[in-house]
Amino acid sequence: MDVKKILIIVVGLGIAAYWLFGPSPYKVGDTVSDFSLSTIDGDLVFLEDYQGKVVLIEFFTTSCPVCRKSYPQTAKLSGMFEDNPDVEFLSINRGESPPAVRRYMDKIGKAWPVLLDPDRDVYDEFFKKGVPAFVVIDRDGKLSYRIKGWWTSPSQGILTLSTEIRRAL
Repeated sequence: MDVKKILIIVVGLGIAAYWLFGPSPYKVGDTVSDFSLSTIDGDLVFLEDYQGKVVLIEFFTTSCPVCRKSYPQTAKLSGMFEDNPDVEFLSINRGESPPAVRRYMDKIGKAWPVLLDPDRDVYDEFFKKGVPAFVVIDRDGKLSYRIKGWWTSPSQGILTLSTEIRRAL
C-alpha cells in the first residue's frame, strides 16, 4: 500500500472518530469556556458568574448509587469551605428530568446550586462517561483538577478534593 493511501485512511479515521466521539474533553490547564445552565427552579446560571473564584463542580445522576454515597462527603467538604467567599460548589445533573432531580434534591437537601444539563453538553466537555465526577476550576478559569468516581475511603476523597481546592486558590 502506498503512502498516499495510508495517509487518506488515517485522516479518514481521524475525522470519523471526531464525528463519533466529539472533541476531547478539557485537559488540566485548559481554560474552561463559559456555559449557562438552568437550576431546577428555572434560574439561569453562568460559569462566568463565579469568575475569580475557585469552583468545584460535581456531576451526578439521581440513579447513581455511588453519587448517593458520595454526597454526604461532598457536603462535609462544602462545610470546610463555607466561610471562604472565594470557593463555590455547584452540582450538575447529567441528563435527567427536572421533576426527578427535584424529588432527589428534596430528599437529600443539597446546600449549593443544582444545575440541569439535559443534553449532557457541559458534562461532555469534561468527561465522556461515568458519574460521580468532579472538576475544580481555578480563579483564572482554568481546569485545575478532574476525577471520575469516588474514593474507596470517604476521608481520602475529602482530603484529595480539599487539597485540590486549596491548590487552586
